[in-house]
Amino acid sequence: MGRIINSTEELEERTEITVRDLEGALVGFAVVVPDYDDHVGLCLGTQWHWVHPDHRGTVGRMILREIFKIARYHGYKTVAYTKRLGVGRYEINYKQLKEKTHG
Repeated sequence: MGRIINSTEELEERTEITVRDLEGALVGFAVVVPDYDDHVGLCLGTQWHWVHPDHRGTVGRMILREIFKIARYHGYKTVAYTKRLGVGRYEINYKQLKEKTHG
């Protein structure tokens, strides 16, 4: 956990999202940063995203929705994040955000 804390604190510009249970225990978090990806250009990149195994599903979706809200608020059209496929295996995903329409 110390490695994650240190690498997060080194980021000049970041947004941290935390989710805690009723007792105050951390059950999920994410750290997002402005990023430039060769495939999609300027985007909001997910630096860290973790959810306790007992809270996966609801908490994971809650964090993703918040990441998308933050991205829209700051004018990003794309969110980049990784998905763990197995030990040492990850894939990069790109979520193209749709404009929210009111009316």
